[in-house]
Amino acid sequence: MGKFKANLICILLLLLLLVFNFFEYTPFTINLSPSVPCGIYFVIPKILQADYQKGDMVLFEVPAKIKQFMTQREYIDKNTYLLKQIQALEGDTYYVDNKAIYVNDEYVGDISTRDSLGRSIIPQYGKHHVNKGYFLPIGLNNKNSYDGRYFGEVPIKNIKNKVIPLIIFTGK
Repeated sequence: MGKFKANLICILLLLLLLVFNFFEYTPFTINLSPSVPCGIYFVIPKILQADYQKGDMVLFEVPAKIKQFMTQREYIDKNTYLLKQIQALEGDTYYVDNKAIYVNDEYVGDISTRDSLGRSIIPQYGKHHVNKGYFLPIGLNNKNSYDGRYFGEVPIKNIKNKVIPLIIFTGK
């Protein structure tokens, strides 16, 4: 490779790192929580994101009241974003009974009244409508995942980035 090409590649890599730093962008995140598949996820830059859709995996900031509960329980630390899947958006209806959660009358997953340490968690029983500018986050891998089944909808403005799985750890 010629000196010009090597210098050009170095300059492009430096520019890329500067862009990541300037926009406070980290291109990867690692998930070790059992609520979604454990693995390495690519964080899609905001500038490349289209509208959010059901099924999108997103990193989002937990609303303050919920964050306080989650940090007290040591589910997360105060600087952690949650990684969950969007299961409902504006206009959708979700219903939580004593066994499961349904979105638009379709089964989504089971619920629990205990977290993974056996402590009480209270599902959002009843029928709910997702309001304009909100979404319902769910971690489908674990009924004990503290998510929309237990705290309800979250403002879309709290979404930091969409993510896509790169490497999933299958374990065992």
